[in-house]
Amino acid sequence: MYRAAYVVHDEKVAMLLVDPMRRTILNVLADDAYTQSQIANLLNLTDASIGHHLHILADAKLVKIVRREEEAHGIMQNFYRSVALCVVVDTQGMSRSVSKYFFPVNIERMRGAVASLTHENKRIFRSIKTKSMERIAESLALAIAREASKLGSRKVASDRESIAVEIYRKAFKKILKSALI
Repeated sequence: MYRAAYVVHDEKVAMLLVDPMRRTILNVLADDAYTQSQIANLLNLTDASIGHHLHILADAKLVKIVRREEEAHGIMQNFYRSVALCVVVDTQGMSRSVSKYFFPVNIERMRGAVASLTHENKRIFRSIKTKSMERIAESLALAIAREASKLGSRKVASDRESIAVEIYRKAFKKILKSALI
């Protein structure tokens, strides 16, 4: 059983997640526990590069050592795991200089949702203007953070994508509801 979601409210920790490699490492470590070398092999990067990112993520308490095993040569291997299956950044209350880094992700999320809904003949999103898209994307990002907070430290046996889809589905439902009213 693993913690379902962890919401980042701290600007300094949020800035660490601007780096796509750190987000990738968190995703890998949400699926299973791995050593630094195993992560390096999975991502085709050097041990030193992964070690650098793991150190930063561990200092921010986003990953933790879940077990240690001694190798045949006596070297102790640390196995790391993400603190939650789904890590979400809540930019509400963060400075514009930090939240702007997450805007491209937010707008891409919204574009995908709008394209899907337009395909399903939802009139509300047929011809959406830039400012409206940006406003709704920001609302969706905040709704995602709220839904992830509701899951909090709930222990679950499901996988990362099941949790993410549950969070997104609930958040998008709230956005649609408020857009229709």
